Amino acid sequence: TQGKMQFVVVPDWGGDLKVTYTDGVGDEEIFPDDVHEHVAKGSKTPDFEIAEGYDGVRKGFSFTGWRDDKGNEWPYDSDKGYAPVAEKVEEEVVYEAQWEGNLHTITFENSKGDEIASYEVRFGDTIPLPSGVDVDADDWIDDDGDALPSDRKLDKDEDLTYTANTGEAYTITWLD
Repeated sequence: TQGKMQFVVVPDWGGDLKVTYTDGVGDEEIFPDDVHEHVAKGSKTPDFEIAEGYDGVRKGFSFTGWRDDKGNEWPYDSDKGYAPVAEKVEEEVVYEAQWEGNLHTITFENSKGDEIASYEVRFGDTIPLPSGVDVDADDWIDDDGDALPSDRKLDKDEDLTYTANTGEAYTITWLD
């Protein structure tokens, strides 16, 4: 009699590790997680690929690189145009995008247009008020006519000039 041979085909997925890239932003989605599954130990780390329909731009912030779930950091390399991560995959890893608020000059002027103070403030940070000036926070108006935000957080991604809007009005009467 002749015996039968049986073959079992096992797919080769490459490995059992996972590499994930995440935007690291809890309150908005800059890009969906880029998940690479079935990655073999010792293989080249898969490149980050942004999902269709996303540009990876976060208003008021600049991408500064990646940090993995072990605390290692890979800064953005402007010469290469990207932030390289670990060359090889040794274990499951999550790379989280790192962001820094853009730096802007915030200038305060009196109602005559004279500069009172100037500060360097990052997007999202609190705008300091000039000291020694008797003007309420809600009486500072920018060039667009907008009042200083009530929480004083820089929410415009641009340099700004705030002018004191003290409401002082004068009537000039000419005498003969």
